[in-house]
Amino acid sequence: MELYEIQDRAMFDEPVDYKGIKIYPITIRYYHLVKACSHVFAINPIQDKDPTLLGLPYIEYMMTKAIKEPEFIDNWQILNAILEISFKDQFHSFKFDGDFLKMYISIPTDKYNEETMCVYREKLNKYNELAFDEYHRLLNELQIKRVKEEIEEMAKELFVTISFNDKEFDEIKSIICYMNDIDTTVIDPRWEVELKKASENMAKINAKQNPPNLEDLIDAVSLMLGKLPSDIMDMTVRRFDRILELELNKEDYVLCRQAELNGTKFKRPLTHWIKAYKPKGRYEGAQNTGEAIQDVLKE
Repeated sequence: MELYEIQDRAMFDEPVDYKGIKIYPITIRYYHLVKACSHVFAINPIQDKDPTLLGLPYIEYMMTKAIKEPEFIDNWQILNAILEISFKDQFHSFKFDGDFLKMYISIPTDKYNEETMCVYREKLNKYNELAFDEYHRLLNELQIKRVKEEIEEMAKELFVTISFNDKEFDEIKSIICYMNDIDTTVIDPRWEVELKKASENMAKINAKQNPPNLEDLIDAVSLMLGKLPSDIMDMTVRRFDRILELELNKEDYVLCRQAELNGTKFKRPLTHWIKAYKPKGRYEGAQNTGEAIQDVLKE
């Protein structure tokens, strides 16, 4: 998919059509999740020290590592949460097709309704109970086969399922990141340790200055637009950040322009408040408080 096609849709906060599915921009209801997920999308399997994980595609790496290392499960859950929100009423799952892990997205058909879905869920729960472990799978083999056939038959009526390989998943991941300004910059692990420390230090310093929280920012944008917070709760994260920064740039420009007209001299000419928006990175504003980063540079 060409970048200009994604840009055209993102410009007006419209979903992107990709090979039969729709990918939706995320709203400010999930602002904190979007701002906390960039490290997950920036994970580079090549940097892993486990030789059994080297060379795996991103999605297979994420699932395999979550199975092997319990402390990594949070990253897997964050990824799935972002996918679920981006797909809305389309259901995603992962399954091996031979040796390759694929993502499957099920799109509801006209026969989809809550009553039928309740029956479908009951059958799924029944299947999980019957196939709880190897012992139960052997004990309930015939019943499991019958319930599985019923589930598959219902699934064909309720959903149209499309599969995506690892390369297509990477394209979907890139679309989601572009639409929500998610920073996917891959950072050298030695740098990342220092940047995390610096970010924590800056957070402690900023906490003393009583910085605005999300509710305060929502109130500010609502005030700028002359709306109630409830009127903008479906605004996308991408649009929210842009409006907020644009308004702050405008305010700064007006104040500086007034000062300039009153005789204040600036070292650089004032630039207009309308300018290209640059999404903030996950370590934006972090300042190094020691010499460790310089040590990394010297190596």
